[in-house]
Amino acid sequence: MRSPYLAAFAIALAALLLLLAEPAVAAPPCVEAGLAPCDGALETGSPSSECCAQLRLQQPCLCGYMRNDPKIWNLVHSPNGHKVAAVCGFPFPSC
Repeated sequence: MRSPYLAAFAIALAALLLLLAEPAVAAPPCVEAGLAPCDGALETGSPSSECCAQLRLQQPCLCGYMRNDPKIWNLVHSPNGHKVAAVCGFPFPSC
């Protein structure tokens, strides 16, 4: 007699968990212009808060940018690129 109640409870619990699960967040569009606030930072090693915010937002896109544009690859892999990643508090991209 417990079996039908247990099955109904399990189904209700699964439905509740699906409702409470956070929806998937769409990835940001990969637009190199989003890195514009970091132009000076990659030359000086001192990023602004806006630069750090854009780097966090564009982080999934960085490897693609570096593959498509050798200039971006050189800037990111420079000593100042490493400083910017450290100051902004995100891991240096490994691609």
